[in-house]
Amino acid sequence: MIKPSIALMMLLASVSLPAAAQYANSTPAAATAAKPMNTDFPPIRQRNGILVDLKGRGLYNYGGDDAGKSNCSGQCILLWPPIIADANAKPKGDFTLVVRDDGQKQWAWKGKPLYRWVSDHKRGDAGGDGVNGMWHLARLQPAVPEYSPAPVKKPS
Repeated sequence: MIKPSIALMMLLASVSLPAAAQYANSTPAAATAAKPMNTDFPPIRQRNGILVDLKGRGLYNYGGDDAGKSNCSGQCILLWPPIIADANAKPKGDFTLVVRDDGQKQWAWKGKPLYRWVSDHKRGDAGGDGVNGMWHLARLQPAVPEYSPAPVKKPS
């Protein structure tokens, strides 16, 4: 769980009251978790080497997570909604699943749980990168090009 910091408190203060009010009468997980789309494919795509949701908003990993386990719960998921998978979802290649403490499945990339940033609203938004030094865009590892030097020709 994230410990409150001045930066986090300032961020919470900047969240609009109407947006916060919509969650007042619901549980945090039900209020903010992204709804599962279907069980065949994760609701995740890639754009310019970054994982994004179906609306094109950046997805994030939390530096405080353990391998294969989400440590973002309670107040944390109000700002960082987890990418929840359908109960019948199955891993697909590098897209894996972790089971959250509340029993829900969460999509992960190579074992690292995936989240959205509540302030990302439109396609291309990726404003949560670097927040508190713990949240980072989920990036695809760039392919290392195979190097085979061309023969050197001697000048004639």
